[in-house]
Amino acid sequence: MAALTILLASIFPAQWPSTPHHKPLREYPTDIGPVDLLCRDDQGGYVAVEIKRRGEIDGLEQLGRYLERLRPALGAVRGVLAAQAFTQQARTLAAARGINCVALDYDALRGIEPNNPTLF
Repeated sequence: MAALTILLASIFPAQWPSTPHHKPLREYPTDIGPVDLLCRDDQGGYVAVEIKRRGEIDGLEQLGRYLERLRPALGAVRGVLAAQAFTQQARTLAAARGINCVALDYDALRGIEPNNPTLF
């Protein structure tokens, strides 16, 4: 797992209750590699989360492959691609495939104040 994913996997679950998907199970293995986070939602359904710096087609395809592997064993599994920014193509394809794109503010997740000066 890349250093950023390790950092986010340690921070993101702590922030999870403020998002629609929660109760993280952390990294979950598949036969083609681990999905970054496997979570349960309020109804007990599974949510697979792939964390990337930038949400692009390749990350979306990777998540799609994980979902194909997870669904036979777990049943219905929703997908979430979490990234700091997304390409329009990735957002369009994600919507067509029923995968949610969630924008992450890495500094806010770590509790770092923005560098933008404010009056108050």
